[in-house]
This record gives sequence, C-alpha cells and structure tokens, in this order.
Amino acid sequence: MEQKQWQCLMMQCLGMLVLCLGLCAVFSGGLNREMKTTLVKAEVRSYAEAERKDIEVATGPALQPELAVPGETPRDKILVLDAGHGGTDEGAWDQSGNPVEKKFNLMVVKMLKEKFDQTPGIQVYYTRLTDTLVPKKKRVAMANKLKADAFVSIHCNASDPGDTASKGIETLYSKRKTGKSKISNQALAQQIVDNLSASTGLKNRGTIRREGLYLMHHSKVPATIVEIGYISNKSDLKYLNSKKGREKIVEGIYNGIMISLEGETK
Repeated sequence: MEQKQWQCLMMQCLGMLVLCLGLCAVFSGGLNREMKTTLVKAEVRSYAEAERKDIEVATGPALQPELAVPGETPRDKILVLDAGHGGTDEGAWDQSGNPVEKKFNLMVVKMLKEKFDQTPGIQVYYTRLTDTLVPKKKRVAMANKLKADAFVSIHCNASDPGDTASKGIETLYSKRKTGKSKISNQALAQQIVDNLSASTGLKNRGTIRREGLYLMHHSKVPATIVEIGYISNKSDLKYLNSKKGREKIVEGIYNGIMISLEGETK
C-alpha cells in the first residue's frame, strides 16, 4: 500500500474514533442526567413513603386502643398514656449507673392500664406496652390524630452526677392553646401533681413550664409530663422500687386524670 493511501486510511480511522468518543460523551451525559433525575424522584418518593408510614404507625394496628369496659358511650373521653423512653432510649440512670427510668415508666403505665381497664366511658390508647422504642414524633402524632382529651407522659427525674439531694415529684406543662378543650395543660398538670402528692406523701415540686420539650411544643391536645420521682435520690428510688410505692403513684396519677376528665374521682 502506498504511503499516501496509508495516511488517508489512518485519518479516516482517527475521524471515526473521535466521532465515537463524542457520541459516547453525549450519551453518557444524558444517561447521568436521567440517573440523577431518577434518584431524586426516588428520594422524594422514599421521603413521602416514610412520612406516610410514620402516620400509619402512629395510628395503626400497632397502637390500637385498649378499650376498658365497653359501655353505651365508650368514646366519651379519649386518653393517651405514654410510657416515656423505651428500647434503646433508656432514659435516666440512677447514681449506680443503672438505666432504670424506662423500666419504671412502663411499670407505672401497665399498672394504670389495670385501673383504666375497669373504668367505663374512657377509651385509652397506649404508645407502648413493651420495652420498645417509639419516636417522640409518633407519640405526639398519635395524640393529635385522636384529638385526645388528655395526653399524659410518665417519666422519672434524675439530677446531675454527685447531686443526690434533689427529690420529689413534679409535672411539666406548656402555655400552648389546646383547641376547644376545656382542660388547659397547666390545669391538667396541677391536678395530677396535687393528687400524686396527696397519695404518696412525696415532696411536691409543683408544676413547671417547659415550652422547649418536643411533646410540649408539638402537642395540640391537653398534655403533661409527670415526673414520678428522682431515681438519683436514694429515698425516691427506694419508693419506686417498692410495689406499695408504685401503687400509691398510680393511685395519684389516676385520680388526677379522672378529676381532670370527669370533674370527680371515679
């Protein structure tokens, strides 16, 4: 083959190579854009699906109502009881380093369930009845979705390491409006802490306004957090470890809720 023909062939091959590379670049760019668009759409769908599932979990079969004694008007009042923390969210620790808050919270709620199971006219929902993690968002969404007459969350207090003197019971509330409800957050909190104090004899630390807490800030229904004692204090911890002590705590909370919902102790 002559040198001129060889050069011509080489030029044609180089031209075709450049053309192929150009086409590949165009195709690759379009594919990347398509892939990015698909990923964005997938992320949006995933987020929307997660939001939908949050609501379903908050109000679905996993958190169905525990109807007490069926009556003619079982939905006269709706109560949501929340055992704070749970699962990997252990809550406060005692001075020995034992994560006991979630345990006491659940024990008290289960004992309250026994009392409300025998209380007609009030339909009670529980955010958890086992040692499981339920996100705060789902707890609050449940109470709001149900338009509960009261949302009561049970917790234990704990002071800073080295402080063993702080003790007693208290309730937390927010000044947020609760729609058309006749019960204010503060009134609910006051009734419960007063009855809890009368029943247990534990130091009454009163009601404390706490606007920044998630439950306080996002609840659209009457809500309070009940701190049933300091697990960092020896005397309070001993009281919580006592079955009789827990019975007195349950009695006080129950009476406070009933007075708030019905105007009288059942």
